[in-house]
Order: sequence, then structure tokens, then C-alpha cells
Amino acid sequence: CVFVLSARVMARDIVSARENLVASLQQHFKTKAFEAQLKAGFEQADKDGNGHLDVDEIYLALQEVSTALSSMLSVDIPEPKRSDVDDLIHSLDLDGNGTLELNEFRTLLEKIMLNSALAGFERAAGAFK
Repeated sequence: CVFVLSARVMARDIVSARENLVASLQQHFKTKAFEAQLKAGFEQADKDGNGHLDVDEIYLALQEVSTALSSMLSVDIPEPKRSDVDDLIHSLDLDGNGTLELNEFRTLLEKIMLNSALAGFERAAGAFK
């Protein structure tokens, strides 16, 4: 009986911690520091400086992001496939021009950061199961 109650409390605490992680990241996405990182990342990825990220630029940027996040979070994040990048652009390209602009890149980066953080959290939370 004590073990069941303890497991329920632990499960509730894990859910609460997960919700706090998501809320914290969502707050971070609203900061000036994130905005500066976002713009710097976009400019770095925009190799030709035209203000748009095409398939090749996004593919290279995602390779760099996956490598950096894998190292930083100690989570194996696979490198993107070219077909996945095409699908990704299609899903995020609000104006339908086949490229991503800064606001669309923001959505992409937020999704990547949130999913990576949650993957690391789930891995850590799994140690308590």
C-alpha cells in the first residue's frame, strides 16, 4: 500500500516537472536572449543572405542543430533525411514559397528545442520507473 502511494506521488511529481519544463521553455522563447540567438542562427543558416532558408540551407542547419543538441543533452538525435526536410518545409512554410523565413524558422527551432528537451527529460524520468 505504501509502495503504491509512493509510486503515485512520484508519477504526479514527474508529470509536474514535465509541465514545468515545457512552461520554462515557452517562457524562454519569449526572451530577448532567445530572439538574439534565433536571429543569429537564421543569419548563419542563410548562406546566400537572401532572407530565406531553402532546402539545402535548412538541411545543413538541422545537421548542425542535431549534432549540437545530441552533445549538449546527451541524447542521440538522428541527423535529418532530405525527404524529411522537404516535408518539414511544406508543413512550416506558411506563405507557400518553398523556403522558410525568420518567423517560420522560429517555429522550427522551438519544436526542435522542446522535443529534444522532452526526450532528455523522458530518459531521465525513466530512471525512476
